[in-house]
Amino acid sequence: VLTVLNTLSHGIAIASLGASSFIAFAMPYQRSSTARAMIGGYTIGIMTGTVCYLVSMLPEVSSVPYLEANRHEVFGAIAVGMAIFLMVITQSGHPPAAGLALGFVTNGADIHTVIIVEVGIVALYALKTLLKPALIDLT
Repeated sequence: VLTVLNTLSHGIAIASLGASSFIAFAMPYQRSSTARAMIGGYTIGIMTGTVCYLVSMLPEVSSVPYLEANRHEVFGAIAVGMAIFLMVITQSGHPPAAGLALGFVTNGADIHTVIIVEVGIVALYALKTLLKPALIDLT
């Protein structure tokens, strides 16, 4: 997965998957390591990051004086807040996925990255599930 994503243009997606790897393999029995948290959390992070990115690119946003110069910061904060809220109410909390929402706002969201990240987190969860009998909780 990391080979497919360009490290320069998708650094936050790579960092998020790296953090998820730690959660999956160092804390395999924790709530944040379940399918609901890992796959559901990433789905929420992708959705909120993509929506906030698209809204931040609207011409109407550029006409607002403060947002013109600070759109990434404002919509990045909104994306993270929305991701956290949605993960909490759906009981799918996975902290790296909130970081991914921020990354999508600051670096842009494209379908290629969405597909690679979703496939990556599903593959990571599948590998964790296969290895789970041999894994211990290191925390």
